[in-house]
Amino acid sequence: MVGLTRGCRVMSMHVESVTSPARLRAPEGNRDLSSICKHLNWRGDTRVAGISGAMPLEGEWDTAIKSFSEVIDVPTRNTPFAQQAVFRGVPEERAAAWLEKGSMREPYLTKYVVISHSAFSVTKRVYSTYVPPAPIPSSFPFFRPAPSVPTYSSLTTGPGLLPLVENYARVVDYAIKRGWEFGEGVQRDELKEAKEGLWGVWGAYGGGEDGAEEERGEDE
Repeated sequence: MVGLTRGCRVMSMHVESVTSPARLRAPEGNRDLSSICKHLNWRGDTRVAGISGAMPLEGEWDTAIKSFSEVIDVPTRNTPFAQQAVFRGVPEERAAAWLEKGSMREPYLTKYVVISHSAFSVTKRVYSTYVPPAPIPSSFPFFRPAPSVPTYSSLTTGPGLLPLVENYARVVDYAIKRGWEFGEGVQRDELKEAKEGLWGVWGAYGGGEDGAEEERGEDE
């Protein structure tokens, strides 16, 4: 239970941070949730995004970042289609160095560097503003004593989500075959529609491109 509680609290802070551009005043216009979704789904068929991040952000980049959406130990072609990255409470030099480690560039990567000491302009569509590092609520006893910590949070669309989407599709398919009840008012046809939608997302992310045709199972 402690692990679950901690995970939920960390996740909630990443969600708050990665959506913070929708609540900031951007130099190039407002970035509301609709425009964030449009950026991540520029292909038109990648409506599921994965969240990852580090809190606190420290150590080496490759080991600091944790994905909350990818299936562990399942290899994927993980070249993202689009990403929104948000740094909070990170010095300008360190954030710039980390941004260069990624393989994505404009316009598929939208980066936000949110620092605490001053506002600075980086490059086009990369901006910062005066916002403090992520505050640590008193209900987070598992963190070291500190009023705030530097963080990195990102939303990403790409093939790295293939195993997760496939698992969701298989669960719905299994439920249809076993006649599971998902609650009052949920019809079998609606479950079939959800299953086909998930397999559609799976295909959009590159499912089946390795030469092997996926066995999806037919409705009974």
